[in-house]
Amino acid sequence: MFLGRYQIGERTSGSFGHVFAVIDAETAEPRALKLAGNGADTLLLDELAVLARLHHPSLPRVFEVGRTTEAIADVPAGAPFFVAEWIAGGRCDADGRRWTDPRAVWSLLADVAGALAVIHAAGLVHGDVGPQNILLSGSRAILVDLGLAMAAGARGTPAYMAPEAFAGRVEPRSDVYSLGATVARLVLGHPPFEAATLGELVHAVATKPAPALPLPAPLADLVARLMARDPAMRPSSALAILDELDQIAAAIAPGLERRARPSVGAPPAPASWPGARELADAIARGLEAGRVQIVVGDAASGARELVDSALLAWQIARVAERDGAPAIAIGTLDALAAGRVGRAGGRDASDASAAGWIELAARAIRGDTSRACAIELADDPRADAVVAALVRATGGAAIAIVARPPREVDPDANVDVHVVAPLDDAGLAAIARDMLGREPPRAWVAGLRAASAGHALAAIELVRATAGEADPFAVEWSARSTATIAELRARALRAMPANARRLAIALAAWGGRARIEGALATARAVDAVGDDVGFDAIVELERAGLARRRGDELWLDRATRDAIDSIGDDLAPAALAGLAIADGDDDDDRVVELLLRAPIDDALADRVLDVAAAVLARGRGDRARCLAARVQGGRARLIEARAAAATGAYRDAVELARAAETAGADPIAARLVAARAAQRAGELDAAEAELAALFARAPHDVDVAGAYARLLVTRSRYADAKRVVGDLPLAGLRAEAAGLAAFYLGELDDADRAFAALEVSAAASGEPAATGRAMSLRGMVAQQRGQLGLASDRYREAARRLGDAGEIHAAATAELNL
Repeated sequence: MFLGRYQIGERTSGSFGHVFAVIDAETAEPRALKLAGNGADTLLLDELAVLARLHHPSLPRVFEVGRTTEAIADVPAGAPFFVAEWIAGGRCDADGRRWTDPRAVWSLLADVAGALAVIHAAGLVHGDVGPQNILLSGSRAILVDLGLAMAAGARGTPAYMAPEAFAGRVEPRSDVYSLGATVARLVLGHPPFEAATLGELVHAVATKPAPALPLPAPLADLVARLMARDPAMRPSSALAILDELDQIAAAIAPGLERRARPSVGAPPAPASWPGARELADAIARGLEAGRVQIVVGDAASGARELVDSALLAWQIARVAERDGAPAIAIGTLDALAAGRVGRAGGRDASDASAAGWIELAARAIRGDTSRACAIELADDPRADAVVAALVRATGGAAIAIVARPPREVDPDANVDVHVVAPLDDAGLAAIARDMLGREPPRAWVAGLRAASAGHALAAIELVRATAGEADPFAVEWSARSTATIAELRARALRAMPANARRLAIALAAWGGRARIEGALATARAVDAVGDDVGFDAIVELERAGLARRRGDELWLDRATRDAIDSIGDDLAPAALAGLAIADGDDDDDRVVELLLRAPIDDALADRVLDVAAAVLARGRGDRARCLAARVQGGRARLIEARAAAATGAYRDAVELARAAETAGADPIAARLVAARAAQRAGELDAAEAELAALFARAPHDVDVAGAYARLLVTRSRYADAKRVVGDLPLAGLRAEAAGLAAFYLGELDDADRAFAALEVSAAASGEPAATGRAMSLRGMVAQQRGQLGLASDRYREAARRLGDAGEIHAAATAELNL
């Protein structure tokens, strides 16, 4: 007996975890018990609680949501569960029969579209609409197996997945596609696209048109548009499908019953205003050609939304060419260059002395041909320099989003400039018509144009703000014409429930972008709100247009971040960051963004330095340096010096090492960092003099011996290097130096043993860059022995690991050797 109420029966099939048939002992009614396994977490419980509040005749009712206190079958205790209505009907594709009655097709479309409209209005995506999840109960179709809405990445049943879903981008219009593919399966008797392998299926979905269906023309046309490869060509929402079904009902059969629908629709699809698709397509074509794309427009223009749409089109094109689902990276220049290029000596990169750093960053971003990068430069004073560097660099696709046209762009260069133009009255009227459901008066539209300056997002925000008015078309725009986007967002934030507002502040503490679980955990760190901050807070922010989800991340745009500082909440983002850290989060990677913003006191200083040391060991010298710079003392300067050396700021590393010694750091450790930095800067005589003195002072210090031996190898003094290492344990630089000395002396067995010791020690200490370097060195030994297959495997793995660790030049060397 489960919960003292449900008698557990047999396990049944289902795409949501584990599904059991149960009997409610109080009512004798059958129910479905659904358990989530595989480490599902608290976030899933929040989502299930939202699902439990959804009501529609074509959705099963949810009666109980919680976490199990005992093991059930092979599902351990603690698994999230929900108990839902048992749907006695069979699958809509039972027995493989073909659907030939247009009335039945119309009814199924209307039922499932109504269910999806409710799901999408709640900020959810089903993610696996298909025949296996549509049951027939009497005359109604029921959509079942919800609970995939927060999953990240590609998901669903391949035969019914939209092209963008294979690229990991699932949105409400992806469910629309899956509904169309399901109807095609029912009418044809087989899935719309079939192939022998998954790769061939993905190619077919991404390249072939929807199959013709033997249905009345209006219905066949609707299904074809549901299955459009381009999401922008599909009906904009499930509500729009219901509206169209109502319009064509008379052509199918008189007397068809209007289906239930929610009173509030989902937010408008991104970049769906007039002219947006054409501009997004032009950007996507430029990406396809490998040209730099400059998109000019501020936050109110919707430039960022257009870039998102273009990147999605680019991803789908790559899938169509069987290139897999390429990666997309979006962020500031510093964030995108992190781990690939360090900050230029710690100086402000807007300074002319940082020109070399900007060039390196541009080359690193464009040199990664496996992904497309969108660089947000709208508020960056380096915008002109970055654009020029991107144009000069060669490599893969890249987009720069800027607020004004860049200066001095060569018209013959490999670059396209797209200006997001203001909308005219017809475009603004179309936005109002889509959002309010009726044609706006001309004078009202003219006022909207004056208030918004024709910027699409400004217009959307202004229209959204009138949605609660008794008569939106009675609004006097002149009284609102001075409102900025940030002011409108601030007004919306003040109207938010406390939990949603606190979640927005938590996102601001993370810099405006965070994994959903991290943002929720941060918001829950405040006792005044606590566990009330759940998935419903995400839904509230999305409904209001204040936040967006992409996979398992949640984003605020710049206007919302600016608004948060003005809403007068009792807790600022920096203070919330401090509370979240104090709450005991042990995940170093997760708290870096918080530590960069939280006020640092003596109690938090050690934690900051511990995290800085940890991220430095993982190859994130840029982040480590920023963290260490926030703390005083010898240890902080020493970590900062090591981070500066790791990011190529060698002269700064020397100065910081000296400052660390003055501030009380271990003098041997500080001088060792300075000597290593001098060596990397090419000052070999100075470095050797310092290391020789240190070795004379501490001949048994393993770090000193390793650094000194490595320098001697650089100077081709291999026998001296072996003498310095002597019989010290082989690890780190000692192993690398001993191995290289043996390699160049022709002692390949000794070299391989030393490099193997380097690989083991690096893996044990969690240093991916050192592990990759060891594999590359072992590849050299194998190559020298004539073991070319083994050498290839080692070079290939070394290049992957070094690339992941941000060691671009070392990875390139491994690729060249391969």
